[in-house]
Order: sequence, then structure tokens, then C-alpha cells
Amino acid sequence: MEFFSIIVEKIADYTIEPVARQVGYVIYLKRNVDNLNSEVEKLVDAKGRVQHSVDEALRKCHKIEADVEKWLKKVDEMIAEANEFLKDENQVKKKCLFGLCPSLISSRYRPSRKATKLAQKVVEIQKAGAFPSVSYTTPPEDIWTSRVGYHAFESRFSIVTEIMKELTDSNIHMIGVYGMAGVGKTTLVKEIARRAEEQKSFKVAKVEVRQNTDLNRIQKEIAEKFGLELNGDLTTAGRARLLTDYIKKNSNILVILDDVWEMLDLETLGLPFGICKVLLTSRKRDLLSSEIGTQKELRLEVLEEKESWSLFENIVADDVKDLDIRDTAVQVSKGCAALPILVVTLAKALRGKSLHSWREALRLQKMCEGKERQEKAYSGIEWSYNQLEGEEVKSFFFICGMLGKFHFFDDLLKYTKGLGLSLFEGINTMEEARSRLHSLVDKLKDSCLLLDTTDKEWLEMHDLTHDVARKIASRDQHFLSLINGDEFKEWPNKEFLEKCTLISFFWINIPKLPEQLECPNLQLFHLHSAKKSLPIPENFFKEMKELKVLDLTEIHQCELKNIAMIGELRSLEILSFVASKFKLLPNEIGQLTRLRVLDLSGCSQLEVIHPNVISSLTKLEELRMNNNFIKWEIEDVSNISERSNASLSELEHLSNLITLDVNVKDAFQLSIKCFSEKLVNFKICIGDVWNWSVKYATSKTLKLKLSQTNQLDQGLQTLMKKSEELYLDVLEGVTDIVDQLDTDGFPRLKYLHVQNNPEILQIVNCWSSSRIAFPNLEALFLCNLLSLESLCSGQLPRGSFKHLTIIEVEKCPKLKNLFSFSTVLHFLQLQEIKVVDCNDMKVIVDKQEENFEALVNDRIESFQLQSLTLQSLPNLTCFVSSNNRNTIRFEEIIHNNETVDPMELFSHKKQVAFPMLVANLTRLIMDDCGGLRFLSSSSMAINFVQLKKLRISRCQNMVEIISTEEYNGIEEKISDNMFPKLQYLELDTLANLETFCSSATYLKFPCVRAKFDVMNSSSVKNQDRELVTDAEEPEFSHGNGRMVGANKLIEEK
Repeated sequence: MEFFSIIVEKIADYTIEPVARQVGYVIYLKRNVDNLNSEVEKLVDAKGRVQHSVDEALRKCHKIEADVEKWLKKVDEMIAEANEFLKDENQVKKKCLFGLCPSLISSRYRPSRKATKLAQKVVEIQKAGAFPSVSYTTPPEDIWTSRVGYHAFESRFSIVTEIMKELTDSNIHMIGVYGMAGVGKTTLVKEIARRAEEQKSFKVAKVEVRQNTDLNRIQKEIAEKFGLELNGDLTTAGRARLLTDYIKKNSNILVILDDVWEMLDLETLGLPFGICKVLLTSRKRDLLSSEIGTQKELRLEVLEEKESWSLFENIVADDVKDLDIRDTAVQVSKGCAALPILVVTLAKALRGKSLHSWREALRLQKMCEGKERQEKAYSGIEWSYNQLEGEEVKSFFFICGMLGKFHFFDDLLKYTKGLGLSLFEGINTMEEARSRLHSLVDKLKDSCLLLDTTDKEWLEMHDLTHDVARKIASRDQHFLSLINGDEFKEWPNKEFLEKCTLISFFWINIPKLPEQLECPNLQLFHLHSAKKSLPIPENFFKEMKELKVLDLTEIHQCELKNIAMIGELRSLEILSFVASKFKLLPNEIGQLTRLRVLDLSGCSQLEVIHPNVISSLTKLEELRMNNNFIKWEIEDVSNISERSNASLSELEHLSNLITLDVNVKDAFQLSIKCFSEKLVNFKICIGDVWNWSVKYATSKTLKLKLSQTNQLDQGLQTLMKKSEELYLDVLEGVTDIVDQLDTDGFPRLKYLHVQNNPEILQIVNCWSSSRIAFPNLEALFLCNLLSLESLCSGQLPRGSFKHLTIIEVEKCPKLKNLFSFSTVLHFLQLQEIKVVDCNDMKVIVDKQEENFEALVNDRIESFQLQSLTLQSLPNLTCFVSSNNRNTIRFEEIIHNNETVDPMELFSHKKQVAFPMLVANLTRLIMDDCGGLRFLSSSSMAINFVQLKKLRISRCQNMVEIISTEEYNGIEEKISDNMFPKLQYLELDTLANLETFCSSATYLKFPCVRAKFDVMNSSSVKNQDRELVTDAEEPEFSHGNGRMVGANKLIEEK
């Protein structure tokens, strides 16, 4: 009987249900058509929502995802098809069901069935429109990814093509490009770099080598280009090993070494032959081929005549529409010797000038006929120099040339201000001089006599321009200047020295200094010796009565036995002893009453400054004493005569002081009002916990460790409010940063580091103030705050933290979450999150608001998070918590050694808007997070579209990286390309890891540079599984040194 009933059920399944469905088409025509209408309206609404997001993304210059564009097109087609069906009114008329005419039944059946099928298609398309993100941001261009300055002339195109071809030859590893100065070698290799990156054929690092090769700098710059961190304590050999190891593990690396002047040992650098492709440029072919050992050398010639004119015409633009000027311009262009640098320099100098200026330029060119190309280049650059308007900028130009190709802005400021040149007439302070100098720098850059640099504080000249500047200065001025590469032969004759106004030796090997240098008109003396030990005689400066600038900066090994005689140089305005060796700054220095700048930075042996020396320098505007160990004495009014060292109270006498760098080891050495509220630029470290280095280039840095509240006087409070970079250690009685330290909300602060403060409860207390907090803060670092309970309590005012890009939190044991979700909406520019050693941290974002979806709205789509590091967080349960407190099942991770619930860091079911949070993530690091069994659900994993680096280590309970979700009992289908940009994957010490993804037959990792490490994860099951990359030999390494196949991470289905 039971068997019979089963048979009947099966027959019914295959007969009654299909028949009923067909009959239903006839009966329910109106309902099916109405349902189609309803679903089409829903689809139109869904399209509108997606289109709004697309429009907003386009306004932000984002790129629209390809599948979004395809979906919008498909929606339009579907709506058109449905509307075409619905507009036929005859198909929706009610007809008598019980009419006997078969055509009547047919007229209801067919449209009803079609309405049902169309409605199903509409629903499917609507579901497909639930995009986690409709757009993506493209990474910022590297300096070579823009073609600005490059012109694809035939003479350049052919050599670029040849180099690109040689780079693909597996037998060629080192290529050299050589040519005279100014011919365009740097511009050429920038184009090579741009093409290599654009074609994704190489990962490129381009470094300028320069004269006086600095291996350490070159190694660091190469490492920086590849995102490789090199410990500052490493030796040259140690850095070389790290570079070599990195390049060995990453295929298709191209290193470009531009402007090589001397023998360069690539193996010592970390680039042994054959490890990668190396492209070098130099003026000398022999240096490349014979000494360095390039396999192929290509000569870059000057431009063809028509190319030279094309470049010239492109720059002067409309000027050549005037036929008189055009005729002259053609001749001037020919006179540029086809050198790109000369063409560009002259064209920019002549642009917008009168016909008379053009003719004068041509006249000077004709005077150079018959000369070598290099001489013509010199003449052309000198003509550009002569076109500079005003003696001020001309003076500044040759000073730049005399002091070397590369300069720090502050150094040039010292030299030019101290020389008392006409460019500073009417300027009374160093701050005014700084502004004036910036304007002169801009003028030289506009004339192409200074190069554009990314760092405004760093100035650079082209080789040819530098040579011309030195030539002009030596000819027209009484200057003696030798730089690295020059040979010191002998001191000039007495007549020259008597007229000489400037002497500069930069990294020159001088055998010996004379006992006395008779230069009565000398205004500037700059010495940077390359010799390990160069004693300076006691009377060396005795006859330099007019000396205004004395710079002994960076004489690291130079011994200055007796500096008291410098006190006789009463005209001195600038005095620099950076890194010089002496223990005592004597009383005689107090006689320099005209001194404006005193720089004692890096004088590591300096311990004593005689009392009242500093207070005597009443005209001092800049005092730099960073990184030395002065034993400041506490002022005792009743025993002033007994003091043996300087007191900080002496700073009160310096009414003109606007720049101060000082290190105070003990806050008890402070005196009341020692720091003036007038300070404009400062770097002040108080306390024994700080080192002098700073991570960011700011002009206002304050580092405080104060053991008593009364040590925070009015002067320090004012400087704190002015600070751009602020470090706070122990501050007695402070529980709230904003409420107690700056009720204005620190509007100028860019970087904040708070550490070792046991009383701080929150950074911002919004319950007590509605003022905007930290509107310009870019980075926030919190460390060892034992009582910290939250970053912010209450509702943050709009505009707070709007520029924050980095937040790092370490050793904050009471912190349970980093943000509430309403708070995180203020951090949309956040790019990097790092949380370490916070034992009570359960979630990163606490989504507790009931109106969560309303809060999120469209704003979360602009979330910029790129790097996430979570380390030593034993109670972490997920990234974003549930907003429904009644449904949270993650209160306990492990109870009585039994797992209560599978824990996923990223779960789509629990986090409605979370896909938007990870859309830009490129780096994810998890270490020692024992509460997690999975990284992500499969539906969330598809949102990691930008992820390049994934490292998971020491997560003892992790069993699977990507977990599979089920909907209505059906296991979700896994995408085989869920990490399309992944380059680096490391799984280390995951004792219980069983599989990468149990439901995936195989996964694709299409990035050719991908590297996979599976170390010390002994539980990984050994079944037949497959992982695919575009690399020819996908690399897997196991912690025990054995190579394991790609079949160790993906379970067979």
C-alpha cells in the first residue's frame, strides 16, 4: 500500500501540477499582467537607484564597473520589451473563461503565459542589480605615467621601440642609453617606464643616481618604489640582501638608474646580473659598457631639425603667427643645436617677447656659430639668464649654481640672506626673506633654469644649467666654488682672495687648511669636507672681518678645537655648526650681537653652553638645537653666578625669535614663559621618551611628556594649538584631549600621537562640546592608553575628522570597538586602519543604530579604506557588528573549549553596507586573531576587487579562508575569480586551517606577480584541488621548505 501511494504521488507530480499551471495561465490572465506591471515598476525604481549612484560616481571622476554598464543596458532592453507587450490593450481585456471557442481560450493563454515569463526575467534582472559598488577609483599616476614633456618624435620613437624590444629578450638584462647633457635621456627613460607600466609588462622603479653615488639612498628609493620597507638600522649589505630576495620572488622587474656618473657596483646595490632588467643612462658609453657591463648600448642623438622646430613652435604657440617673428624664430630654433633642453629653455624665455628680444637672441646665437654644440647650449642658457628681469633673481641664479646642483631651501635661505644681496632690500626678518625666496624660485622654474621637483623644500638644477651658472658666477663675481667631482689643486693667489666674497667647498677633499686665510671682503664661507679628519686652525678665520655667513654644516668628522675666535667675527648673521665636534659653546659666541641664525643641530658632543650666551644674542630669529644633549640648568635667581650651563629662561630675552628647535630631556628644566607665543616654526621635544626624528615634514612639531599639570603653561598651550604635529605622553589629570587641551578642536593639527596616558577616557567628548574636532587631522596614533573607552562619545559634529586617512591603535585594553557606524561616516577619507594588541576589541565598527540603512544611504560608497591590519585581537568577532542586539550570536567565541558559532570577519548577511567598505581595500593583514574561524563569506569575498596583498597568520581557530553560504538550502555558487588583483598571499601558522574554500573546484589569481606562501599550516587537507594564475609557474612555498602544488588549498567538489 505504501509503495502504491508513492507511485501515485510521483504520477501526480508529473501530471497534475503541470496541467494546473497551464490552466492557471487561462484563469489568471489579469493577475499575471498586473504582476508584470508591478515588477517592471520595481525594475524602473532599481534602475533609478543605480543610475543615481553612477551619476554621483561620474561627478567624482570614478570609473564605472563594466558589469554595471552592461546591467543598465540590459534593463533598458527589458523595460522596452515589457512595455511593448503591455501597451497592447487587447491582450489584457477580460474574456469569458467558459466560452466554448478554442481561440478564446488561446487568446488568454498565450498573453498570460508570456506575462509570467517576462515577469520572471524582470525579477532576475532586478536581483542582478544589487551591486556592492558601481564604480572604482584609479590609482594616482606615477611621475612617469603622464606623458607631459615627452614628444613622440621619430628619432625618439625608434629608440624607445628598440629598448622595449630588447627588454623582452630573455638574454638581455642590462641596457645602457648614453648621450650628451641635455639631449633628453631622462625624458626618454621616463617614457620607457610609462610604457612598461601601461602595458603591464614590468613593475618599474626609476631612481636618479647623480654624482657622488649614494648607495644607501638608491637602495631606499628602489625599495620605496616597490613598497618594500627597509629597516633604517640595516647596513648596505643588509639592504642589498632584502632587495635581492624581493626581486627574486617577483618576476618582471625593471630598475632604471638614471644619470650614472661613475662605476656602480650593481651587486653591492642588490641587483646582481640577471636577477632583473636594468636600464641605465650616462654621458659616457665606456662607463656603461666597460665598467658596469651593459650588454647593449644605445646612443641618443640630438633632435632632427624639423623635430627641433616642432618642439620650439609648440612652446611659443601664437607668437609665430606674426610673420616677422616667425622668420626670426625659425633661425633661433636652428641655433639651438637641436638640444631639447636648449630648445625648451629658449622658447619659454622668448614666449610673449617683442620682435627686438627675438632679434637679440638671434644675434647672440650667431656669435656662437662654428662652436661646439655644448658651447652653443651654454650660450643659449646664458641668454635665458640675461632675460631674467631684475638683478635679484639673477643673483639668486648664480648663487644656486655656485653651491651645487641640489639644495635644501633652508640652506639657500641662509646663504642668500646672509650675503645681504639686493634681493633682500627692505626685508627685515627671516620669515619675510623666506617668502621672497619662494617667489624667486618660482621665477627660475618658469624660465626652466630650475627643475620642477615634487618636494618644494628641495631644489634642483639641470647639469648644463648648473655648469652655466657656475661659469657666469666665476666670470662676473669673485667666487671660489668647488663641488663634488672638482679637484682641489691649490689656493688662489692673494689678489683674488682679497676680492673674494664667497668660498664654498662641497664634499671636496682638501689636504690642509692654511693657518690663516686672508679674505677681508669674504661674506660667505661654506665647508663640507670629504676628508675624514680636517683640523681647522685656530686663526683660520681671523682676517675675515666682513664674514656674514659661516657654514660648517655636515662636517661629520671635522674637529674644531677652539671656536672662541669665531666670537671675533662681529659681522656674522648666520652661524651653522651642524654635526661638528665640540663640547662647549664659549662665552665669546655671545659677542655676535648681529646673529640672526644659530644652528647647532646634530652637535652630539655638545653638553655645555655658557650661561647668558643665548640671552646675549638678542637679534636671533632662528635657533636650532635639535638632537643634542644640553644639560639645561634650572634658573635660580639667587645663584645666577653659580650656574655653569645655560637655562631655558634665556629664551625669554630673544624677542625676535620665530624659529626654535630644542630638546629638553626633563620637564623640570622648563621655566615659566620660556617658549614665546610668537614662534612661527618650531620643533620642541620635552621628556626622555622622544627621539628627534619626525615622520612628516611639518614646520610646527611639539612632543610633550609633562609629569605635572602646572608645567603646561600659557606658552606651551598656545604652541599646542598652533601645532601641525603633536605628540603627547603622560599628561597628569587629562581625560579628554579636546575638552581639556583645546576647546577649539585643534583646527590646525595634521598628525596626533597619544601614548602612555593612563587617565584618558576618550579623544573627543561630544556631550560637552558641539565644536568641530580635528577638521584637518590626517593621521591619528594611539598607544598604551589603559583607560581609553572610545574615540568619540556622543554625536560628532559634521566636518570632524574629515581629512583623516590613517588611524593606528595599539595596547588599548578597554577599547571594545573603533567606531560606531554613525561615527564612521565622518571618516570617509580613511585609507589605513591598524589595530594591535587590544584585548577587549570585539568589533571594528559597532553597527548598533536602529536606523542603520538610513544613516548609510549613499555616503558609504565613497569610503576609501585601502589597508587593514588586525593583530593580537583575541576577542575580535567581526568587522561590523549586527545592528539588531537581539540577533547577535557572537558574544562568546570559544566556551569550555567548544566553538559556539562560526566566526567570520566579513559576513554579507550581517553587514548590509559592508561591501562598500572594502571595495578599495588593497592590503589586508590579520595576525593572532584567535576568535575567527573564517576570513569572509563567499558573497562578501567578491567585493575584494582591489585587494593586492593578503596575509593571515597565527589565527589558531581559522579552518577556512572563504566560507560558503546557503540560501534556501542551496549552496551559493563560488566565483572562480574572486581576487582579480591579488599579488601576494601568505598563510602562516594556521594550525587548524583545512581549506581555502571548500566549495570551489578551482580559483583564479590572474596577477602574474602573485606569490603564495603556505607555512606551518599542517592541517591543510591533501585532496585534488586546483588554483590558477597567469604566471607560467605559480609559486607555492611551504614552511618546511618543500614546494607544494596548487592543489593544497582548494577542496574538490
